[in-house]
Amino acid sequence: MTKSNLTDDEKRQFYKDGFFTINNIIPEELVLAAQNRYKVASGGDDLTHEKEYCDLVNLSPLAPIMRELMGDFDPVSATRHIVRTAGQKAGHGYAASGYREKDEPYYGVNLHLDGQAVFPTPQEPMTGSPDEIYARYISGGRKGDIGKCPENIGVNYSPLFHDPDMTNSMGGFTAFLFVCLSDQSMPGGGQTNVLKGAHHASEEFFRWQYRQEGRLGIDGPGWPRLDHDVPNRCGYRFLPDRIMNQFIDDKSETTFDGRRWPRPTPAYMQPGDATIAMYHIPHSGARNENGKSARKSPIYALVNKKRHPNHRVEGHSDHPDRRWDGGFYEFPDGKAQYQRSKFALLNMYHEWDGMTQIVAEERAKEGKSNDIFEL
Repeated sequence: MTKSNLTDDEKRQFYKDGFFTINNIIPEELVLAAQNRYKVASGGDDLTHEKEYCDLVNLSPLAPIMRELMGDFDPVSATRHIVRTAGQKAGHGYAASGYREKDEPYYGVNLHLDGQAVFPTPQEPMTGSPDEIYARYISGGRKGDIGKCPENIGVNYSPLFHDPDMTNSMGGFTAFLFVCLSDQSMPGGGQTNVLKGAHHASEEFFRWQYRQEGRLGIDGPGWPRLDHDVPNRCGYRFLPDRIMNQFIDDKSETTFDGRRWPRPTPAYMQPGDATIAMYHIPHSGARNENGKSARKSPIYALVNKKRHPNHRVEGHSDHPDRRWDGGFYEFPDGKAQYQRSKFALLNMYHEWDGMTQIVAEERAKEGKSNDIFEL
């Protein structure tokens, strides 16, 4: 029988962990078509809108599973592709963390939340005051040195701030989907890693931020964008310490300076498997050091239609309140769209319609409030 929904027990596990892997969920003919499309692609091909990858969701059991789990969303019409070649080795250059790649633990995993604007990583130690380093760092975006403003777009196309009033520096969507098209069953196989259970900490952190001064995300309360206590003095803080420290213990691996880093959980998969994840779960790809083939996993970012009732979301963007190139939409309801996105950051299950009963039950068991956090 074709799977069309998660069981209540699977939903409880999803609630606890923030992600859930479904084995053999994509029909073989769809997997083969997508794999073959990679094989015939030339180096310059843009695969963003190719039908073979959209079909992995639209024509597979993932579509009814996700509609039952999170409610209505636009059919997928675009995908992100992150291909990691086999046999990757850590380089000597500085990674975004501010440490050299060869010194990062966990196969180079940099746990993060999507939708943050990132800029070129300095490959020499930065000098100057923190403000001077910040200004030079954000001058490397796609629009050049235009300063700290919502029009400043990172090299990853995400804006420095997503709303005109600069109160939200996160993207935000409802659900991640990672579809596997290669063998990712071994440690260091290029697969997605997550910080298991940290979605709860992310929601609580955003609520704490909002209580301080109404601003959410990096550059907001308790989350400076840059870490100057790293080798290049310009490390990107993909997560705030307030979240990171909850997942560090004496088993956590360290960098050479003794700093401990949270241990991620790899999502081991084989072709035809898929992982569902909350937006709020910190995640990252690993280096494909041990894989026997290139890591191939189309990535999808789904948004419940109640957040974006007035325009179509294609399914690949981590900043759906803005155009892919960072430009502004003209929303018919004005700034209400930005408020809906902030509300979703503060109420992560608001857009998971099929999780309502399970969330209420589990929070009651934990003695936690299930009340809406109002803006």
